[in-house]
Amino acid sequence: MGKLKMTKKKLLTATIITGLILAFGVWTASSLQVAKSKAETLKSIAIQKIPTNHVLFNNVEDLEKYADLIVL
Repeated sequence: MGKLKMTKKKLLTATIITGLILAFGVWTASSLQVAKSKAETLKSIAIQKIPTNHVLFNNVEDLEKYADLIVL
């Protein structure tokens, strides 16, 4: 009976260790992939500067006269 308990303990320990190693490997692989895709995204973004003109209004009534659409 003692030998069977020891075998069960070893099997449980081996299963837990294998699960932890597998979980760590999956986590590491996904972390590296996310970091790589973020770096690629930042490289592909081009910053454009566009000169614009804008008007400042002192009250909402003046804005309503000129605006086609007001989104709140």
